[in-house]
Amino acid sequence: IANFFSATLASSGILLGAGNSNWNIRGCRFYQSATRTYTTANTHRAIQILSGNGYSISTNTIGYAASAGTGVYTMTSTVNSQFNAIDLSVGTTTASSLQGNTITAIELTSPSAILTGSGILCGIHINAGNVNIGDLIPNIIGGATGTDLIKAIPGTTLAAVVGISSASTGSILIKSNTIGGLTSSNPTVTIGGSVYGISISGLAASLVVSENTIGNGTVDNMRAGNLTTTANSVVGGIYFTATPLTTSITKNTIQNLSSYGSNTGGFVRGICTASGFTNPAPLIISDNKITKLTSNSSLPNVLSGQSAAAGITLSIGTNDVISNNIISDIALTGTGTNNTYAVGIGHANGTNTIIKNNKISNITNAGTSTNPAAPSVAAGILIRTGNNDLSIFNNMISLGS
Repeated sequence: IANFFSATLASSGILLGAGNSNWNIRGCRFYQSATRTYTTANTHRAIQILSGNGYSISTNTIGYAASAGTGVYTMTSTVNSQFNAIDLSVGTTTASSLQGNTITAIELTSPSAILTGSGILCGIHINAGNVNIGDLIPNIIGGATGTDLIKAIPGTTLAAVVGISSASTGSILIKSNTIGGLTSSNPTVTIGGSVYGISISGLAASLVVSENTIGNGTVDNMRAGNLTTTANSVVGGIYFTATPLTTSITKNTIQNLSSYGSNTGGFVRGICTASGFTNPAPLIISDNKITKLTSNSSLPNVLSGQSAAAGITLSIGTNDVISNNIISDIALTGTGTNNTYAVGIGHANGTNTIIKNNKISNITNAGTSTNPAAPSVAAGILIRTGNNDLSIFNNMISLGS
């Protein structure tokens, strides 16, 4: 399914509207053999489903410039264009399934300013319904090695590239997927970027995120901005702007995430919640491995626990449990004089939170503030505010190796 595009209209390789259910979409290849240029703001999709239940979408390849898997699926515009490779708004009667799909070799240039949710370029976006993603055969978004495999060149600072996005209020299972090589970067130093491995913006009835690999083995493969960027850039492995009713985040590997932007609003965080939550449901975060997170952000303070570099950050919570995680090599590399914070685990406004049995090591901060009231800080566990009954025990912390 190739070369489907309109410069002035929304376009999809496969579009299933009202009256459909139970389709199998299997073994297809979606590609563009030449650069496509938007002249009107629209969204481009390979697969879009707007209703129904019980879909099976498996072993498809989205990306490249040829069916042989060569070249890059390239889209460009000077208007606010978006690209969602797979975009589902399905029902909750029978779960739909996404298994063994490969989404890679894609590049989008767009001035769109979408910072959260599915961003401007997204591998898999679940807008509604019950969906299982990768629990039988892992989906590959980007790749298990290499950089710039899915890349946006944003025209507006913080425009986001997202591996998997869920805005659903249904039941969502995200398991065993590989997400790596995602980039949001513009050569213009005053434009930063955003990258999220998994973005949760919906109040799902149930959410399980388990055994995924976010970030491959290549250094800086999940990257926003570049070493010369002066604007804010942000990177999150698993990022929440809304909290599902039940949430389990377990046994994920998050590695080699980098945020480059020397301004005062950027960050890199492995698992984090956005600030401004109200009464979120409990988060169970356990048995994850988070390592090699780097930022040169000058973000000062830790209001709502939001530090410039962190393995795990919760801005608010009730009855959360953070346990048995291994967190290492969290680095702030900027040498500015702001009171920046590099932390293993950061938490604010917690009620009845338990932080136990975590192993935290090699937390470093190159900041040079010597102000005793506002120093540069490296901390294993940082508590901004505890409202009631925080329990912190049996953790192993070494700020060195």
